[in-house]
Amino acid sequence: MSVRSLLLTLICLVVGIGVYIACAIPPGTQWGDHVDWGDVATWTSAVVTGGTVAVAAIAIRRDNERQNSAQRAEWDRIDAQIKRRTTILAKTFHLELYRASVEIKSVIACLDELSMQNVEDFKRQFAKGLSPNAFKTIDRFSLRLEGFDEMVSIGILNASSVWRNVPIFAEGISAQMPNSYLILQKKLIRGHLLEINSVFADLQIELEPYFADLKGVVRLTPDEVRAHNAARANES
Repeated sequence: MSVRSLLLTLICLVVGIGVYIACAIPPGTQWGDHVDWGDVATWTSAVVTGGTVAVAAIAIRRDNERQNSAQRAEWDRIDAQIKRRTTILAKTFHLELYRASVEIKSVIACLDELSMQNVEDFKRQFAKGLSPNAFKTIDRFSLRLEGFDEMVSIGILNASSVWRNVPIFAEGISAQMPNSYLILQKKLIRGHLLEINSVFADLQIELEPYFADLKGVVRLTPDEVRAHNAARANES
């Protein structure tokens, strides 16, 4: 309510009170000593005061409504921003998980061919371990996951941690590592990598709903995702 509206309201109240008094006590001889003007003045003052308070309350209410509307608009803007960022991050995380899965499949394929004849080549190939920047985006935005469900956020953070702690590959394969030890451990390593790959595939599926509305995105079933990942890994 504007200042002009408030003034008009007050004027209307005062005029209304005047009209009421004039009607209740018509001008003439009744306005002499028979009228207790003190009581009338007190009553009139009380009405005016009450009207002023009412108008002020209406003005405060309108102001609060404007503030609440502005606050809701700001909240909506923040929610939309978080949703947009979450959509982009989900798609990017999904791609990083896919690339990590392809790399794991390649390592497993090398393990399957590992023997005493080629173990030195294997050690040289993985002397630096797995790709250190496989989850670069996840590491960068690890504190900006408020748009994801709690369990999905935990899975995202866990993926990066697991990748850095793959047995033997965590810090790269040392040239001093006994060849026989590597041969003996290859089945254990293979099983561990398969388990990690399965966790990554499940996380990819959980991320898909977050970017399903992106134009050009085709939703796949869990089995189709796993089959697609396996086919691409074999091609690599």
